[in-house]
Amino acid sequence: MRPDTFKTLLEMIGPHIEKRTTNFRKPLPATERLVITLRYLASEDTHQFQSFHFRPGLSTVKSITAETCTVIWKILQPQVMPKPDEEHWLKIASEFFTRFQFLLCLGAIDGKHIRIKKPNKSGSKYYNYKHFFSIILLAVTDASGKFVVVDVGSCGSNSDGGVFSRSSLGKKLMSDKLSIPQRDYMPGTDIELPYMFVADEAFSLRESIMKPFPHRQLATEKEIFNYRLSRARNSVECSFGRLAQLWRILFRQIDEQPMAATNIVKAITVLHNFVLVNEPHRLIVPCTQ
Repeated sequence: MRPDTFKTLLEMIGPHIEKRTTNFRKPLPATERLVITLRYLASEDTHQFQSFHFRPGLSTVKSITAETCTVIWKILQPQVMPKPDEEHWLKIASEFFTRFQFLLCLGAIDGKHIRIKKPNKSGSKYYNYKHFFSIILLAVTDASGKFVVVDVGSCGSNSDGGVFSRSSLGKKLMSDKLSIPQRDYMPGTDIELPYMFVADEAFSLRESIMKPFPHRQLATEKEIFNYRLSRARNSVECSFGRLAQLWRILFRQIDEQPMAATNIVKAITVLHNFVLVNEPHRLIVPCTQ
């Protein structure tokens, strides 16, 4: 994050995390509170290391991080991850066609397991098929890699498709409450098709969700379709990769209970978008196959 990006973020977040000086204490300034939080999110340092480095007590560091992450989501989400309207969806579809030559695509959907410590009295509820405890980040990204919609906090034992069907995004999609554009014509034809999201084999095939053909003796046309769909869907994979590279807390276990870990991940997703908006050079065309 560049210094000018940090300054812009501080101007937005600072007034909401600044504490009043009293006769009994002199609180840490907003600048240091934000630095502590960003250092925690952008490194593999633990709260214990942060406490040793910045000198406040361990409980203070934990409290600062939790509060600041909550504020980051509250302030940034309406600005860098607003609820999409029909015009926004059409813009996303245009970008997917320009970059990946995939028509009527509203976004790429996928899930990512976020490693957490074993929650209290949870049994195997959060234990996933990769053999660690996790919560799931379900995300829709646009063609440039920004997050459009996220759903965070589902138990790691669930599949991506199962999480999607129970998420607010999935429920709104099924009940037609996402302001999605109506069906449109294929260029140069009278064939009318619906707008759709692209996903992998873990998701159920629906009119609004397109996934690849099974890889069994495919005809050439189906192989080409799979290739095009894979290129479009790869944008969400690259977003997850860039998210972890920038916010390296994702490379280790988050030593928090599910609710606190959920707030951390939500903050990271809007920070990801915030950095891409303020540092356009990071808006690299996602890796393609």
